Amino acid sequence: CPVGQVACGNTCADLSSDANHCGACQNDCDNQFGVCTSGQCGCSDGLTACGQNHTCIDTKNDPQHCGACVGTCGDSQLCSAGACVCKPGLTLVNGACVNLQTSPQNCGAVGNQCGNNTPLCSNGLCVSQCGNNLNQCNGACVNTQTNPQHCGGCNDQCQSDELCVNGNCRQWEVGIGCNTCPCPGTCVGDIDQCCP
Repeated sequence: CPVGQVACGNTCADLSSDANHCGACQNDCDNQFGVCTSGQCGCSDGLTACGQNHTCIDTKNDPQHCGACVGTCGDSQLCSAGACVCKPGLTLVNGACVNLQTSPQNCGAVGNQCGNNTPLCSNGLCVSQCGNNLNQCNGACVNTQTNPQHCGGCNDQCQSDELCVNGNCRQWEVGIGCNTCPCPGTCVGDIDQCCP
């Protein structure tokens, strides 16, 4: 091999910059976003190389790798700018993410508890019974077809990387490099569900 390269099988490689032989022969960086700099695997586009496979992860938005390769958000949270925050529609109350539209302890506002005559919370109001197409779950009037905290049934909570669609928890993942919707080539599976 030329000066500065080593033989890796039948290939001559510069171990300082070859993404397929980074720092050592057969040490692959991420296939799509990986880069090799000074013999160390890294990532383009502000991503972070994680694990032995150097998989490029968006630690700013991925709830399974939020802020770090091993940072996992709770089921009621998502990852925003590398920090776990309450999912849209939920409010942080005493360390827990609460839906003020359905919580009988915080109905419509933090600390507004529903009483004996109107013990249920529906759309931010204390009521005596749930309206049409809503199920009563622990004092909350919810649509179990779309509510991620009661998806398909009471207390069937979707995980941080899932959405509630037609009463079923459906997994989603960050579409790395995706800035339009749909984004074929980046998203795998049902691209109609991927980008949102």
